[in-house]
Parts: sequence; C-alpha cells; structure tokens
Amino acid sequence: MGRPAEAGPPLPRSGRDSTRSSSDLASSRRKHDRRACVEFGPESWVYWQFLTERRVKISRSRPREEEAWMLEQLWFLDGLVTTHVSAEQSADGISVLEFHARHGDSPPLHVHSEDEIFHVLEGELSIQLGDRRVRVPAGQTFVGPQGVPHSFRVESEEARWLIITARGDFERFVRSFGRIPDGPGLPPPAGTPTPQQEMALADASRKHGIEVVGPPLS
Repeated sequence: MGRPAEAGPPLPRSGRDSTRSSSDLASSRRKHDRRACVEFGPESWVYWQFLTERRVKISRSRPREEEAWMLEQLWFLDGLVTTHVSAEQSADGISVLEFHARHGDSPPLHVHSEDEIFHVLEGELSIQLGDRRVRVPAGQTFVGPQGVPHSFRVESEEARWLIITARGDFERFVRSFGRIPDGPGLPPPAGTPTPQQEMALADASRKHGIEVVGPPLS
C-alpha cells in the first residue's frame, strides 16, 4: 500500500457558507431572530430565553451604543426605545419594545386599548394598576390589562424593560412621538413638560387608542 494522503485543510460545510460575507451572515441572523420571536411568542419560555441570551451576547461583544446597526432605536420623551420586534413583522401585530430610562421616569396615568406586558431586564419599576401599586424588580413580569388605568415609575438609578403589546397601536404611538437620537445613550433630560407639551402628548396618545387620565407617578 502506498503512503496515505496528507490531510489537507478542513473543507467548509457548504460552498455557500464559505463565500458569504460577514454582513450577509449578520443579515441572515437578524431575520432568523425575528422569525424566532414571532414563532415562539411572548408566552413561551423559549422566547424569553432567546431574548436573554441575545442580550448577553450583544453586551459582551460590543458596547451598547454600537447596537443601533442591528436594532432600530428612538428617543421617546426622556428615554431610549429599541425595537426588537415590530408589529409589521407578524400577522397578530406583536410588538416587543425595550425601554431604557433614568430614575423617576414616569408617564401620565393612562388607559390602553390593548393589553401591555412589562418584563424588567435591569433595575426596578413600580407599576400602578388601578388602586394597586407594586414593585417589579429585574426578572419579573407584570401584565397591564386593557381598559385599566396604569402607569409606572423607574425606582432604580436606571432601568431597562420590555413592553409587549399586540395590534400595533402602542408601537405606532411611540413612533409618532419618538425622534431619531442625536447620539448614543439616553437623551438629555427635558425637565417638567409645559402645558402645551402635555396637550400634545395627550392628543398623540388619543390618536392611537391611549387615553391620558392622570398625572405621572411620584
């Protein structure tokens, strides 16, 4: 028998994988992530595990301010909103938005035309639901049913949380009142809103099925 052939370099699993650029692979990954969100839905533990693992991988691999190339971001009032899943991506209009805000941040007491699910990623929120007020730390989930007055307040120095809704009304409201960031991170604090700003917020809310019924939490 002759000498065995020397082993060459390992062959790629497919010609397609060996020729795809890093941008192609990133685009494919984003599409896969979105399909996974839509397929599993917010009621599945797989969905929450997916979001948690993705957040850990992103935070370990690059500074948070460099994530904008992957996920759409808007400044909304005094906070930063990151779109994980847009209502346009599913037939049911499932929307998953991540909010990031400073201590004391609180919207006016309001009523939605759709259920609102809060899942706290970092920090702590207090949530007012009717006459009940509860503290919701990181890792906990809270449901705000449609038709019940509610609001929240950031109790920690900063907090990050997900808001999950259906039908897209809330996401459209955020987009209508949001603005493109001037830079990375949170926007500069705007201070106490003027009566004109309060009226503009109430009008924009009403157009998207949200009724302002009281002041922010203190």
